Amino acid sequence: MEETPITALARPEQPDKPGPSHKILYTVLGVLAVVLGGIVFLILLRPRVPEAGPARINLRDYPLYAKRGFNREDINRNPSLSSWDAEMEAGEEKPALIKNLIAREQRRPFLSPAGGREEEFTFLIAFTMDAARFEQIMENLSIFPGLFLAAIGDNWEIYLNGRPVASQVFLDESGRITRHQSRRGVVLPLDRELFREGENYLGLRIIGSPLNSFTGFFYVSPYYIDDYRIASVQSVDQGTLICSTVYVFVGLYYLLLFYMRRKIRYNLYYSLFSIAVAIYFLCRNPLIYGIIGDSNTTFRLEFISLYGLSFLLGAFLEELSNNRLPLGLKVYGFFCAALSLGSCVFSMEFADDALLLWQIGGVGFFFCLVLHAVVVSFVRQVLAVKEVMFHDRKHPVPRAVVYSLLQTPQGNIVIILFVLAVTSVYDAISSALFHTGLVYSRYSFFIFNVFSALVLARHLVSSYNQARELNAVLEATVAERTRDLAEQVTIAESASRAKSEFMATMSHEIRTPLNAIIGLSDIELRRNLEAETFQTIKKIRGCGAVLLGIVNDILDISKIEAGSFEIIPVEYHTAALLSEAVRLNMVRIGDKPITFDLEVDKNLPRKFLGDELRIKQILNNLLSTPSNTPGRGRYGLTCSRRGRTFWCSG
Repeated sequence: MEETPITALARPEQPDKPGPSHKILYTVLGVLAVVLGGIVFLILLRPRVPEAGPARINLRDYPLYAKRGFNREDINRNPSLSSWDAEMEAGEEKPALIKNLIAREQRRPFLSPAGGREEEFTFLIAFTMDAARFEQIMENLSIFPGLFLAAIGDNWEIYLNGRPVASQVFLDESGRITRHQSRRGVVLPLDRELFREGENYLGLRIIGSPLNSFTGFFYVSPYYIDDYRIASVQSVDQGTLICSTVYVFVGLYYLLLFYMRRKIRYNLYYSLFSIAVAIYFLCRNPLIYGIIGDSNTTFRLEFISLYGLSFLLGAFLEELSNNRLPLGLKVYGFFCAALSLGSCVFSMEFADDALLLWQIGGVGFFFCLVLHAVVVSFVRQVLAVKEVMFHDRKHPVPRAVVYSLLQTPQGNIVIILFVLAVTSVYDAISSALFHTGLVYSRYSFFIFNVFSALVLARHLVSSYNQARELNAVLEATVAERTRDLAEQVTIAESASRAKSEFMATMSHEIRTPLNAIIGLSDIELRRNLEAETFQTIKKIRGCGAVLLGIVNDILDISKIEAGSFEIIPVEYHTAALLSEAVRLNMVRIGDKPITFDLEVDKNLPRKFLGDELRIKQILNNLLSTPSNTPGRGRYGLTCSRRGRTFWCSG
């Protein structure tokens, strides 16, 4: 359904009172204040590490050591006693990835379908526990020690002071990984008896491809040891889970609306976009690992939903604004589809390269498409508002801009897209360069989703009101046309009745002198007349009979139109009926060089029961056409009996 701005902006004819010019400035400042306030609100919502407990040990405050291979002796002694391939200094703000620490010299062609071979690696963090903290953990039984890791992958085992804590290693006989376990928000309980005062060693055995971006600690922070209950709170992002549930239900609702009104395609794109956003954030929530056990599946699903939601967002905006998908957006859709297919078929290294390609090229192209759709539509809306509502006011353009931002779907979309764009760009840069994860986008997507639903609801109500007004106008027009038609029908019926009455009257008036002519002719024919005079009077009598038949036909038409035509069955003689019909026909022929033959079946009954007048009319009509034909000819009348039916053919 295409929105017509001028129709949508129709107002009562009462002109609005122009306000002071400074109100425009106040309104613009108010809109900017709301937008900036929303951004500040999102900043304040940034996820933070919960308040530290008394036993908090921040593992980022200690150096991290890494090496190829795994030896249990290396994870339970001072790092200086072993040789290490790489060391990350304490407090260094970058992810501890194998490909950055150890496998820097290893390279693979960009977008190569094949991945690297899995290898074993060892991580070691040597942290110190002073006497006060050690005593707090050992004697305060209300504290349950726990370990929180922001992210770790691929297969892994964790040891504390040489003792195993947790294992997520799934290998086949050849040492290949059968189930991948790269995870976010890992929380593990720790036995307090494993701690010791002074030097402690947290060792990790990690198995994965050195070229994979998920092998190692692929987030910067947080990594700490604290009360298990504090760590558990941070591992479950309930806000994202609630938002994703809302996205799913909103998407299903608008999918139902599209099923009911399939011509409104932006409902379809918005519903699929909302569901794709829900899938994307659910795949980033640690709860997904309880549903999908293999992390590679969740990562692939995450990438596909990311590509899909970007295309669906552009399609939604284009359909809402312009009712069409431009060629550029279709090309972008094929690009996202190719990346999604490659991410499903090829290795995770290829999927990571595809994501980087999308971040470098696809995001910029996508934003150009979205800005083009939104800006062009918004400018058209502003010009329409200016022309309809503010063309005779002071400062019409600022007034039209403010009105369009607050009162039209295009303006509402501009506001929420601004917030979404700022947060998404920040999170995309932060995730690509600093591996901090999504911080603001989860909230801006929620705001965008909710406000988009409100915009569509408002748009639907506006369309419904317009349809109702058009329906009222249509009903009034139909009622007026019906009244006019009823009047025309009444006039036509009156004219038809007048015509029928006139024809009936004239028929009766004409039949009276004709009957006199026929009667006088019959009287004269009974006298002894000369042959020439006899033939002349006979012709006069025949022509009068023909004219009387025509008048009777006209009268019959009047009776048919009046609904009073009746069939009167009487008994009549067959020979007399045929004789009169033939005699009348011979009068029509006159002196024409036409030969007439009459053939009557000997089995024909002498009498019949029926409407004699109608039978005469039928015979006259049957014989009238040949008798009116000029020139020489031969024709006749054949009467026969077939069962109980009387057949006549000429």
